[in-house]
Amino acid sequence: MHASQIEVLSKRCGLWRISDRRANSYALVEGGSALIIDPVLRWSPKALQTVGASQADAVLLTRPSKCRFKNCMGSHGALHLSAAAAPLLSEEFLALRHRHSLRSPVSPFYDPPARRPQHLVFDLNESGNFVWRSLRFSFLSMPGHTEAAIAILLEFEGRLFCFCGDSVSEGGTFWEPHHLEWDHWTSVGARAALRGLDRLSNLPITDLLPAHGEPVRKFPRATIRKTRRNVAAWAEAKEQFVPGIQVDSWPGEDAGHDARRLLPRLYHLGASAYFLAGDSGSGLLIDAVPSQTETVRHVMRLSKVERLAATATHYHSDHVDGLEHWRKSLGATIVLSRSVAAIVCQPGRWGHLPFLGEPLSEPPDMIARLEKPLAFDGLDLTWHDLPGQTRYHNGISVRLDGVRVLFSGDNFFAPLRYNGTGGCCIANGSSPEGYADSARKVMALKPELIAAGHSAAFRYSPKYFQEVLKWAGKYRRTLERLHHPGDGAGYFAAQAG
Repeated sequence: MHASQIEVLSKRCGLWRISDRRANSYALVEGGSALIIDPVLRWSPKALQTVGASQADAVLLTRPSKCRFKNCMGSHGALHLSAAAAPLLSEEFLALRHRHSLRSPVSPFYDPPARRPQHLVFDLNESGNFVWRSLRFSFLSMPGHTEAAIAILLEFEGRLFCFCGDSVSEGGTFWEPHHLEWDHWTSVGARAALRGLDRLSNLPITDLLPAHGEPVRKFPRATIRKTRRNVAAWAEAKEQFVPGIQVDSWPGEDAGHDARRLLPRLYHLGASAYFLAGDSGSGLLIDAVPSQTETVRHVMRLSKVERLAATATHYHSDHVDGLEHWRKSLGATIVLSRSVAAIVCQPGRWGHLPFLGEPLSEPPDMIARLEKPLAFDGLDLTWHDLPGQTRYHNGISVRLDGVRVLFSGDNFFAPLRYNGTGGCCIANGSSPEGYADSARKVMALKPELIAAGHSAAFRYSPKYFQEVLKWAGKYRRTLERLHHPGDGAGYFAAQAG
């Protein structure tokens, strides 16, 4: 951590910066008073005295964030934000925010204060101006770090100062790009950021003043355009998982009660659920939920199954919420891998993860060891570490009715379903490397049937998984170009966390 230093950026308009070589806070000083902009670092009374101010009249914020509010404590006057920030700082929202979730338009990495700050004013909007002393400010919506992010613009004697928050930084980078992940599989946040960057690049900006990184005072519009290209490349990587690849859906026949027979002893039950029958009266449910109870009873009768086991490929609620139900209503034995079991048994300890499901009241009856076949009524089932949509994800392979089957959960879909991918998103613990490792594992297994979640069973295609490997490298490279080196490992640090 470097010591903070204060420097003047424009004597004529009284613009100062306090910086620790990583973060910046700005102050405009006139008549012995200051207007603070984006206090990522704190303007102490001593620091204000250094720049000729005895007090701060007000604070303008480019976006709501915990650190900004923390550094507004004291006699800094009213805190001004965009109108879009109002719902993100309501008492109701702050109470709900303690439960982590992924929901547009709020990134899971939005870090609000623990309680609503005082003296909030939501008046920094494109349709109006803000006047302080002799200075007049205008504003531009810059969605990205939530929809409430803005750029603050100040025209002064032929110069256009742009306080851009974290939307643009030196070298065409974006501070902590994981904030653009408004949901877990689309590029909606990145696409929203592009709209603001497009508009910002049209303005004759002379001084680009970010919250993190060095000010850009030479060719600032070129920096904005470069940031725009880097964000666009990442958005495209999110959208183009296996471009141009065609796979064949696995054929099946209607078995009644919403079930579809894929093999003589394998049924798809709708959504992400599958049922397979063993050799002598046992059946296994994979990723089934309580709403499918009648369908499960129906296929048990068709298959003459009397004993049931249940498992899940990963911890998301739409895959694990049936486990306790099957145990209580049908006497099912619960089988999980160690990593999934740890989350399902004590979801409270994994509050940083999204989509947590209902906890098991008791531990699983059996822990499946990864890569070690588990005998199940004449079949050998093997659980595999298969990271993708989330780090804590399994695949389950078995040879059934002469066909090699892989139950792949939500990692890989036919391209017609969700663009082929369950999404790469830090909040889920995703990574391009995880997808690449799983693609290599699938290629080594060479299953004939990929029994994927969300009604997406398809025939194995080597070309599909070769394309996944190409995508993983492209995705990583786009992120390396986009993230600002000053945020440490940036996206990758959050990923590791």
